[in-house]
Amino acid sequence: MKRKGLFLLCLCMLTPSITIQAAEESKPAVTPLFTAEDTVVTAENGFVTHITRTCSEAERDIGTDTDMETDTETKAENSKIPYTIKVQRNDLPVFEGPGYDYSCSAAIWNSGTYTVIQEEEDEEGNLWGKLKSGIGWVDLAEAISEEAAALPLTAVYANEEMLKEYHCVEYSAADSGQLAALAFRPNEDLTDVQFSLLEYSEDGSWRSAEELYTLSELKPGTAFVADAAFYGDMTAYGISFTDAAGDSRSFAVHISGRNGELLMDEYE
Repeated sequence: MKRKGLFLLCLCMLTPSITIQAAEESKPAVTPLFTAEDTVVTAENGFVTHITRTCSEAERDIGTDTDMETDTETKAENSKIPYTIKVQRNDLPVFEGPGYDYSCSAAIWNSGTYTVIQEEEDEEGNLWGKLKSGIGWVDLAEAISEEAAALPLTAVYANEEMLKEYHCVEYSAADSGQLAALAFRPNEDLTDVQFSLLEYSEDGSWRSAEELYTLSELKPGTAFVADAAFYGDMTAYGISFTDAAGDSRSFAVHISGRNGELLMDEYE
């Protein structure tokens, strides 16, 4: 079987005790339910779960897809720092600064409780929080979003600490590019899993250029890790499978040319 780039492919069992990515120590919440001018922070079981802001006679909610435009002063001025949030998703990108123009430096692999020690709003109106652990900044709306949990599979960058926890089988080829370790974790039972190199067709859609690896099944509690070579931001890999409902699904994985964030888009 032909292979392009360097591929490290691992099927590895996760254990409940493994902490994958810079998890902070869970602490009792210190943020009560409060209202400050045009900001309402809602706490559930002592943790911040919702932040609602009224502006231009319309409520803006960082927990929804509502338009984020605002004509008020910086949101950080009306927040009580520090406070804790419950990260709902398991593929949350972390950035070096408060905005999508900063480099993507890491990812939060597991949902859990994190402490925000600083807030800042970017030019696009997104509210960002700096995590106490020092790992970086997260988009607070994305942090509490449950959208990723609805996907059958999520993808993040793997790191050295993560790879040390796994028994890995390595595959390599003669050439190389910008290497990135891609970690895939299923949220449901998947079968007929295929990992492929993709190419962009003339009709503007992705299609498989070369099949690289196959798995008969992938179950929650396991992860599939591929060390893949990227030759610019147009390189993409695909992972396709049959989900728990019996539907065939395909996702393209590529790197953002804006900030290096790992992006995953479904395609037909």
